[in-house]
Amino acid sequence: MWAMLYTVCGSFLCSGGLILMKKSHNRAEIAESNNIKRNAFCDLFWLGGFAAIVAGSLCNVVALGYGNVLLLASSSSLSIIWNTIFSVCFLNEKLEKKDVVAMLFICIGSILFLMIAKNDPEVYTPKSLLDLITRPISIVYMSLNLIYIFGAYKVA
Repeated sequence: MWAMLYTVCGSFLCSGGLILMKKSHNRAEIAESNNIKRNAFCDLFWLGGFAAIVAGSLCNVVALGYGNVLLLASSSSLSIIWNTIFSVCFLNEKLEKKDVVAMLFICIGSILFLMIAKNDPEVYTPKSLLDLITRPISIVYMSLNLIYIFGAYKVA
């Protein structure tokens, strides 16, 4: 129950963050077409979107401590549905018939997967999660991500 709640919140936040970042880029394009220099990465929408993605990712990490990874993976497909709904509502994009059909197939596939999947919960303690995060390969991976993020931010 908690795992699913965290996963749904995580996908909601990540999708909302992506929409905010896209809105920032759209605003920068409009400003550029009016010969106004505007950096999308310094816009509050972009920064808020980035914060929402970080918060959503943290929710997804917390969810891993409460539930089975295979079962939680199927609920991550909600991100696509949230993205579609948010883009129609906040970015004024058109909802086409193929989008609705795709969302229907995503829902059917997720439900079928949840019904068929083996539910063999592995319980992680806070110490075991900390051990996984502090492995050298995990530290290298997180460091490379941070370098990339800050590098991309500095270049822009």
